[in-house]
Parts: sequence; structure tokens; C-alpha cells
Amino acid sequence: MLITNNIQWFIGVFRVEECSVLVAEDDDDLRELYEHWFDEMDGFAGEFVENGEKAQSYMEDVDIAILDIDMPKKTGYEVVEDYGKDDTLIMMVTGRAADEKLVDLPVNDYLNKPVNKDDIYDSLEKMTPF
Repeated sequence: MLITNNIQWFIGVFRVEECSVLVAEDDDDLRELYEHWFDEMDGFAGEFVENGEKAQSYMEDVDIAILDIDMPKKTGYEVVEDYGKDDTLIMMVTGRAADEKLVDLPVNDYLNKPVNKDDIYDSLEKMTPF
């Protein structure tokens, strides 16, 4: 009985919360790839949208947002500029070699395309608040 109680206490204390992640990517194939990667990642639950306008509507409901820079309806820049809060951690993904505009935005990390699952996971792990 004592062992069972200790195990239940241990599990309760060290329970890992799942981190909610928004992925905004307009390329259908890449978005599907992200969905596949998130199915394999422990500790992260993904929401996937295809444009910046939809991304904007999810920003307050997630812990981390991964935003493509060049998207229809609203760019990743515009989503970050319009959001204007520090509650959601932001990772930008770009196909541009050097992007000076990122320096002026409240972005926690950025990755250059092409990205792979390990790059995304490592960046998320560094940004995860718990």
C-alpha cells in the first residue's frame, strides 16, 4: 500500500503537461508533414492552419505558435505585429537566408527552411515553459 501511494504521488508531481502548438503553413504538403511529425512527438499537441488570418484567431489559445513568414491573407510578420502580446511563444520559419525584420519582432526562435522534425522538436524543447 505504501509503495502504491508513493508511486501515485510521484506520478502526480511529475506529470508532464502537453504543450499546445499552432502551426501556420500555407503549403499543403509541408503542413501534412508537420501533422505527421506532431503525431510522433511526445508532449506537444498541434493545431494546423493554412493562412495568417486563421493563425491570428488561434494565437491566444496556444502556448507556442510556429508561423511561416510568407502566407496568404496575413503574413507571419503581420500576425506577430497584430498579436502584440507576450503570452504566446513564437517561432518563425522562413525560406529567406537572412531576415533583418525578425530582429525587430518579439520572436523567440526562427528556423530556415528546409526544416526537419529534429530541428522543430529541439526548438520547441528550448521554448517550452514547463
